[in-house]
Amino acid sequence: MKSYIRLTSPALILLFVCLAVVACEKKKEGKVEVVAQEFVLRADSDHSYVIDAKGKIKNTGEVDVKNIVVTSVCKSCSEIFAVGIWFITGSEGSEGSQKNPEQKDTINYLPAGKEAEFNFQEAAYMMVLPKGSPPTSNKPDQIEVVVESFETVDK
Repeated sequence: MKSYIRLTSPALILLFVCLAVVACEKKKEGKVEVVAQEFVLRADSDHSYVIDAKGKIKNTGEVDVKNIVVTSVCKSCSEIFAVGIWFITGSEGSEGSQKNPEQKDTINYLPAGKEAEFNFQEAAYMMVLPKGSPPTSNKPDQIEVVVESFETVDK
């Protein structure tokens, strides 16, 4: 009986040490960054203008990522509709407010170290009067593209 305990004790200790090392192993993380962004002013109708966004994102993480959602935030835009002022819908922090499908782009898969292009519409809106008068400023001051979410790919 003593020889059985002497043989199994070191094996159990070794098993627990191996489990501890595996459990503490640092998992690789994904990281996606916006590397280029461009905002284009477009007349949406006789009395409204919108800003569309396009650019590139890059996977700077160690693993592949999927379902990357890219959208915009505008800190200088209003959430209240008013003539002559840039406004947005679905802003961060608004309860129950979400972006419309055309206000974001989803990239299905992006390998580590690679880039992908994004393109979406209606980052910001402006109503103007009289008919056809352009906005006094080309675009809002504090508008930027952000990566809203992504998932890492388990290999």
